[in-house]
Amino acid sequence: MNRWRRLKGDKDKMDQLAEKQDQLSKELEDIKKEMEELGDMKKDTQTPQESEMDELNQDAQETQEEMKNANQQMQNQKKKDASESQKNASKKMEEMKEQLQSMMSQSQDQQDQENLEDLRDLLENLLRLSFRQEDTRDEVKGLRHNDPVLIQKELEQAQLLDDMYMVKDSLDELAKRVFQIEKFVTDESNQIIKSMKGASEALDNKQVFRVTENQHQSMTSINNLANMLTDVMEQMQQQMQQNQQGGMNMCKKPGSGMPNMKNIGKQQGQLNQMMQQMMSGQGMDP
Repeated sequence: MNRWRRLKGDKDKMDQLAEKQDQLSKELEDIKKEMEELGDMKKDTQTPQESEMDELNQDAQETQEEMKNANQQMQNQKKKDASESQKNASKKMEEMKEQLQSMMSQSQDQQDQENLEDLRDLLENLLRLSFRQEDTRDEVKGLRHNDPVLIQKELEQAQLLDDMYMVKDSLDELAKRVFQIEKFVTDESNQIIKSMKGASEALDNKQVFRVTENQHQSMTSINNLANMLTDVMEQMQQQMQQNQQGGMNMCKKPGSGMPNMKNIGKQQGQLNQMMQQMMSGQGMDP
């Protein structure tokens, strides 16, 4: 009877070790996936440093070795040694999780800051376009169809269109990264291009009324985009501030710094005071 109990106890212990081994294997696979995500984030940012990645990879190799040792010890019925190897592997993985959490948080914070700066640059360029378009429209609407100044205004309108194409490239990149605003950004940027082209054609045909009509439409679409980008920036800034105040070092997925865009893009109307302040003293052209 005692021998049977001992054998049953040994079997139960081996079953527990096997179950623990499966659990540790799954945890290690999850860690490896997070390391791959961290590597992807590193392509877009300067963090983490190469030495930190090397240290993390070394820890992963050491953990893998402990897991291998545990497997061999289990096969040799060395239950105590196998349990010790599993404990070492588990401890190493906990350390790796903390390290990954910190590194991914730092990398995401940098990515969020870079995204915010890109948005600010894009917003300023849109605003500059809007102001320049407004100036051109105001100058054109007071001209007659045979005024030679229209030739100069046609050149200025053509330059605005070229500049808008450059801004559109940045808008398209933004839309790819934040799919929730893709349709809004695409529709409005296409409308700006269409309206600016219409203004250029009308200038060529000396149709002053059609010129100002198309210029006004392009300004409306520019301002719609600018309002939307302002909303995005404010949400990002609030989220980043909340993360800092709350001391949040949670492991975030790439791109999680972008705000919830479900209802964004609906806001219409004039540019707010913050946008005007942003442009004060700036001389950036698109």
